[in-house]
Amino acid sequence: MKQTQISAWDGNKRRILDFAHRELSTLSFSGEINEIIEQSVREPVKSSDIIITAIQGPKLVGYMCVNKKETVGSVVSTLVAEEPERGQIVSEMVRECYRELVKKSPLEVIEFRSICFGKEDYISRPLASLGFMVQPQIEMILAGTDIPQIPGLDGIIISPWREEFENEASQVIATSDLGDLEMVRELPEREPRYRWLLEQKETSGGKIDGSVSFMALRGNRLAGAVLAIDRGGYGEILALGCMPIPKSAEIMAKLVHSSLVGFIKKEVKTIRTTVPMFKGEEIRIFENLGLIQAFFRPDAILLASDDAWSSLSEEIASGTP
Repeated sequence: MKQTQISAWDGNKRRILDFAHRELSTLSFSGEINEIIEQSVREPVKSSDIIITAIQGPKLVGYMCVNKKETVGSVVSTLVAEEPERGQIVSEMVRECYRELVKKSPLEVIEFRSICFGKEDYISRPLASLGFMVQPQIEMILAGTDIPQIPGLDGIIISPWREEFENEASQVIATSDLGDLEMVRELPEREPRYRWLLEQKETSGGKIDGSVSFMALRGNRLAGAVLAIDRGGYGEILALGCMPIPKSAEIMAKLVHSSLVGFIKKEVKTIRTTVPMFKGEEIRIFENLGLIQAFFRPDAILLASDDAWSSLSEEIASGTP
């Protein structure tokens, strides 16, 4: 790697914002998506507890914004200039992030909540090499009201969200989340998913919004579900799942279409969703309905109980690269 100084930043934050503006100016998105990008960059730089920077000579080539709450460190924004060694720069900034976090107070978790801007996910691989549990995701966005029509399905009724099927819905969503992940500890169980679903109800004022959340019913049995929420400034599709039955892709497409139409009727201008990259079929469904791939999200976590944590701690303590 080129001679790169990795350290905590104590200078003028305007330099970091100027760097971000230059790097992101090459991305060609609509006005709504550009606003999301600006907010995702500007707010963390202004409010973060720690900012780690990478500097080559006089040139700033990357930064990482970090917050800490109790024993949890959260990386909330990251940007590295497009160059062959950007992955190595990410790794070195994470190491420096760890050094700074453990200086302040005991640390038990490092989570990576940052968007990865650009045409490729250059963050997930370096995090995985450091021992993080990583589930790369794509954030997709619909900015507009032009969505194709989806025909009805014989034997399937699309119904506004029904409380009596919530247990089954959590099972459908959990099953959909399993995918092809190899590590058992990464697989979400139904019970945590049900608790998560109840938390979303609380966020929505105690009731799931049936104008944007729907269920697919086959007779009196649940076939699939889509859960969405109006966040005020934008709408978000939080979860989508379908039982492993014939035409499951068509059922999910109809569910998503119903949710999008619901948001459009509510005059919500921007609709977002985050999809794990292993869900290729789901990504295609959203693309076919007009959503575009806007950002990558590494969605990574490292726990103090993991073997990789000890390795990272020993490596940093010994000063080895």
